[in-house]
Amino acid sequence: MAAYAGSHATQLEATLHELAVETANPDTGILSCLINLLSLRLGQLQPGRAPDVKETAPPDLPLIERFLTLAEQRLGSARSVAELAAELHSTTALLDQACLAARGKRAIEMVHDLQLERAADLLRNTELPLPRLAAELGYSSQAHFIRAFVAATGRSPDAFRAQSR
Repeated sequence: MAAYAGSHATQLEATLHELAVETANPDTGILSCLINLLSLRLGQLQPGRAPDVKETAPPDLPLIERFLTLAEQRLGSARSVAELAAELHSTTALLDQACLAARGKRAIEMVHDLQLERAADLLRNTELPLPRLAAELGYSSQAHFIRAFVAATGRSPDAFRAQSR
């Protein structure tokens, strides 16, 4: 049963055991409760696959490297991860799986990291005004850029720029 129920096997087995014990001297209230519990446990299972089977295939490192290169090239064009994945002849799900396996982050998180790295570099080495910098990095607005930068660094872009000089 564990091959099909994964981490839910113990709970499922215990519920089935309680049902078997209760049928010896049935109490309709307890049976009803146990059947509802069994239904809940069965609902936690995902049909068609064992839920806790780990992927043993190594991450697709060439895909990740190609993705990072492409994402860096297209940083200001506001391309979605789905568009980048399609351009790499992949799917968003496969790209996410590869990124998670190799770097522990989803593809979108890796794009955000690239944006913030480039932002820090531009703030250190240029005098670009914030609205233009935000646009070059693919943020929807200056406010969006500032919120993302403060959340990641704890400092406003202006404070970061002043402290970097």
